[in-house]
Amino acid sequence: MTVAPANADQLAHALAILFGHAEPQIGHAFRLVARGDLNASDFLVTRAHSSIDGAIYARRLAGGIAVIWPPRGVSGEVERALVESAIEHVAGANVIQVFLPPDEVHRAEPLLWAGFQHVTALWQMARSVVATYARPECTPLLSLAHDATQSELEATLLRAHEDSLDCPELNRCLSPAEVLAGYDDAAPDRSQWLLARDKDRPVGVALLDSDNLMFLGAIPERRRQGIGRWLLNRVLELAPNLYLNVDARNTPAVQLYRSAGFEVVDVREVFLYLQNSRKS
Repeated sequence: MTVAPANADQLAHALAILFGHAEPQIGHAFRLVARGDLNASDFLVTRAHSSIDGAIYARRLAGGIAVIWPPRGVSGEVERALVESAIEHVAGANVIQVFLPPDEVHRAEPLLWAGFQHVTALWQMARSVVATYARPECTPLLSLAHDATQSELEATLLRAHEDSLDCPELNRCLSPAEVLAGYDDAAPDRSQWLLARDKDRPVGVALLDSDNLMFLGAIPERRRQGIGRWLLNRVLELAPNLYLNVDARNTPAVQLYRSAGFEVVDVREVFLYLQNSRKS
């Protein structure tokens, strides 16, 4: 058995294996490859003699992170070989993430065999324009820093990211530079990075990418003081139809979002493979 990147002639077969012949998903994946959003070389296949009998997708992302779409193969042996090759394919990433719908958690067996951990559920939450805003604010002295410098934004984001309840396992593995690189990739337009100040002191930050809230948080010593609620209201003024992802374990954030009219619209089970401990 050999594992190698799919060539142009094998890509359609690899996609059919991965997505179970679901034509809309296969067509969408082909379009992403054609646009350059997916690399064909990140689709790995196993070959037994001249035929393909398994496939997996693995890709390095910015910020020390990689993602895998779990394997499908003719046997457990094939799927385990694919996972091992996928881990090698994204060598250098500190964290490998897998997101599975709850009804496909059974596909995680070869991941768990390779050392992945099932850590949490990720909730996608959405809010419609008819929803009410969050409750009245208790922090009237806050203001948006329209003159924030890039270094001020970065420093506040890193402080707000400390001891985050959203997938805290990542905090042990990613350096500050990798955290910033990841958010720059997820929310590249820094004009949509909002900084909250209390008088002259930065106290919180929110990162938007169009109608997706990529991060919202306060610096550790100012948490549970209404800063998150205040920032969320400012974000909703800019993007009333808002989407976000939140760790199901992050009770304070979930309560805040529910109070502002957000509802869970999708769930993904999160599996992590942690390559290294936190770097200095």
